[in-house]
Amino acid sequence: MKELHSHIDINASAERVWQLLTDFASYPQWNPFIRHISGEPTTGERLKVRLEPPDSRGISLRPKVLSADPNHQLRWLGHLFVPGLFDGEHSFIIRSLEEDGVRFVHREAFSGLLKEISNLFGVSLSSIKRYVKRHRAGEDLEPKPSTGRRRRILATPEEKRLLWKQLEENDEATLERHCKLWEERRGVRVSIATMSRAIREKLGWTLKKSVWVPPSETKKREVLGEST
Repeated sequence: MKELHSHIDINASAERVWQLLTDFASYPQWNPFIRHISGEPTTGERLKVRLEPPDSRGISLRPKVLSADPNHQLRWLGHLFVPGLFDGEHSFIIRSLEEDGVRFVHREAFSGLLKEISNLFGVSLSSIKRYVKRHRAGEDLEPKPSTGRRRRILATPEEKRLLWKQLEENDEATLERHCKLWEERRGVRVSIATMSRAIREKLGWTLKKSVWVPPSETKKREVLGEST
């Protein structure tokens, strides 16, 4: 399960925070993650929610309100296509502090088959969603014919060191994200398959629980041509 979690202490009453929390029309003014929401904040009701995480095209859900406890908690559960494929449980929690004010906790937990596929192959959920939509529309998912020109990376020791540093600085990034970072920094666009071979086969990194892990120091010196 992947979780996003943040909190902030607010110098206001729980009642005032709840009033703003359930004012769905105002969400775009303060929430960069939830860009649109409509419906009634009542247990058992369905909402219409548009989520737009950073570096993503966004996703629209019809979550069910699991809990709507005034002045304390608002929690809902949404699914992509069918339950169990990709589930997102979203929680807003209001906790009173000993001094004046409250602690506002914002939590998002993702789970499901698509999350496991994403972890296993290092492909972003937005890409998987796009492929699923194309398949349902009857589109051909076979790779397009090659133009005869291959994009190569790590052709020089300098590029190996640059990609190694990129992995160290972005060890939780997907393969798709690493392709984008490489294009931004080197001006060369490569496929996800090419990036995967470069990271796994040429540099020796492995993906464990959504985190890129480097090989041994001995292997690192061998790959980067460093002396002992």
